[in-house]
Amino acid sequence: MEIIINYTSKWGNSFLSEPDKKGNRDYIASLSKMNSGNNKDNKLGYYKNKDITNNTVYGLLYRFLGARKSLNKMLEEDKSFIIDLIKNKKISFLDKKYSITDESVYLRNKSKSTDQNSFSGIPNEYILTISDFKEAFEVLFYSRNELLSFILYDKKINLNNNFNLLDVSNKLNLIYKDKSLYISENEYHKINKINKKLFNKDVDLLKGNLGLIAINKSIKELEKKYISNEKIKKILTNSFTLSGISLNGKSFTQKDFMKKFANSKIVYGNPYQTDFWVINEINGKNKKFEKKLTKTNGKLIIKIDCDYKTANCLKEIIYSAGVSSFYLGKKGLAYIDQIII
Repeated sequence: MEIIINYTSKWGNSFLSEPDKKGNRDYIASLSKMNSGNNKDNKLGYYKNKDITNNTVYGLLYRFLGARKSLNKMLEEDKSFIIDLIKNKKISFLDKKYSITDESVYLRNKSKSTDQNSFSGIPNEYILTISDFKEAFEVLFYSRNELLSFILYDKKINLNNNFNLLDVSNKLNLIYKDKSLYISENEYHKINKINKKLFNKDVDLLKGNLGLIAINKSIKELEKKYISNEKIKKILTNSFTLSGISLNGKSFTQKDFMKKFANSKIVYGNPYQTDFWVINEINGKNKKFEKKLTKTNGKLIIKIDCDYKTANCLKEIIYSAGVSSFYLGKKGLAYIDQIII
């Protein structure tokens, strides 16, 4: 027998991860996750096209018979002739796609995640109104040799620079990306000894950055004098350093730095379209991710290899259940056009 289904506007993709052991799935269609080489779903090749599969067809058959439980539960609990047809591989299908269109949509981010490099509101400049802290921030404008002299020998330079928190944030970002400020092997042991004494933390030899270590040290030296200042304590970490700067001098996160001085900026969503994703290096070659959002119109023909009596029984049950229209795949609208025995 054949069950012929017409469908329209069936999405050919998904924005969810594979289900875990409990059946829960995560929403992964954020720009950072979809383009991250470190994202496990991406490594597994998980954004992939979501097409009609055997499970789709099995789920439809149970739906036509009036079942409401999930497919997994039906496969576990069903003792009817349907499960025998499935186990004996008597059910197959043919998907005839009449048209496939690229779509562009705006995805609403409901996870309330925040922008990695942005903030909202006017930054609280209180810390820079205190001369000691203003001077402490000046180490960010030192040369490499001056940074080294400050870290090892407490040698400071009065630059009298005029800067605000945005200048500080941007400067920290530049310092973090400056490989010329990485610690050399010759400098490591001396600097590490100082860092261990201040923070009980080893400096990172591979990516330890002189500028990040210097600003941590510069702020930390003011702890005894300002430890009782509640307004200052609120904008510093428990270690009396700036947020977003690792104690081993390895990393800087602009969002975490700014969140103590301004509000985090919530990512409300982003457009999803074929040409939106950036080019990434895969296997040494630049390749654009092919994560298209597509919609399809077509006809699904479910073929069931069974005798006339079974086919007729199945047809009567389907008509009795009265399922007139239903979803197919992601948001596709479908209906049974014909049942042929």
